[in-house]
Amino acid sequence: MKSMTFLAGGVVLFAPMVALADGTFPMINSETSIEVQNDGVIRNSDKSMGTYDDLHLKVEQETGVFLSPEFGIKSQVVLEPLMTPDGDRFFANNGLYLEQLYAQYRTDIAGIYAGKFNPAFGRAYDDAPGIYGTDFAGDYELTEADGIGGVVDFGNDRVGHYEVKGAAFTLDTTFLSESLFTRPNGSNPRTDRPRRFTRDQGGLYNTGDLDNFTVDLGLYGLAAVPDLTAYVSFESLGNGTPGASRQTGVAAGLGYEVDLGGGMSLVPRAEYAHFNNADGDPATNADYVTASVELDKGPWDVAVVGGVRKFNSNGAAADYTDHLREVSAGYTFENGVKLEVSAAGESDAGTDTTLIGAKLSWSLRGP
Repeated sequence: MKSMTFLAGGVVLFAPMVALADGTFPMINSETSIEVQNDGVIRNSDKSMGTYDDLHLKVEQETGVFLSPEFGIKSQVVLEPLMTPDGDRFFANNGLYLEQLYAQYRTDIAGIYAGKFNPAFGRAYDDAPGIYGTDFAGDYELTEADGIGGVVDFGNDRVGHYEVKGAAFTLDTTFLSESLFTRPNGSNPRTDRPRRFTRDQGGLYNTGDLDNFTVDLGLYGLAAVPDLTAYVSFESLGNGTPGASRQTGVAAGLGYEVDLGGGMSLVPRAEYAHFNNADGDPATNADYVTASVELDKGPWDVAVVGGVRKFNSNGAAADYTDHLREVSAGYTFENGVKLEVSAAGESDAGTDTTLIGAKLSWSLRGP
């Protein structure tokens, strides 16, 4: 009920300000991203699950209220399935939750932000092309953290432009982590996101203190290689589960756009991430690699993605390696709607699946 009151109150607060989005302050802008996706599992080595179709929806609403050119309040609300399917699914298990709500003060060279936000660590969970290219890297994406962070920009067109981000945070276990509609129990094995985060659930960065840290350095605009982007990230995450160890991780990646002429470009990307004490287990380390090549020409794009996820155990658990392989193609219509189709194979701790996917996506931007 508290989360319903909060979200409703936010609508009442923000809606009257739309009329002020005319270049003066205060100003509001917004973007709504919509995805309709069908995952067809056409082969599954887990006979208890078999093959199935999963037609589902994801909506992200991002809003920014700017009281001046430097100061603003940003929010992100997400509607998506909060549970994994247990067979054919048709727009089911959808839950609504607040992923981000933070205030920031930002100039051209530095900024500070505080509230509920997604700490910066790695990029592949957003940048990998295709429908399933982000699946492995999604394991280490950090979201819904309460804390404080800062950013500094420096450099020039000769030596390159650099952006450094740092944050201290803990998992949001306040009423702002409540979900609406589908509200799965955290002990349900099908739960992807529980109805609400609580301290007794334990897990990474669920410590109740600002003793979890990330630092991220990004580079772009280097004069010698102007189309290169590169980055490196570091994290140190405590664990709210009794007896669990602190996880430390590093991620590094790069991308490069090659102009082939005739309106055609080739974009290779790669990211590597390594974790000590993976998920708080002192006997386990983990390595991730996500690599892709994307070919773009006008509204068309074609991509090939490969991924490796490897767990190395020094204890009783067995080592295992997962693989991801995907080929995808997309077309963006003049109205901004994009259609993607994909064929992929994934392994997950010994379970192999083959998927045929299709996704429609588009964005609606406010003033």
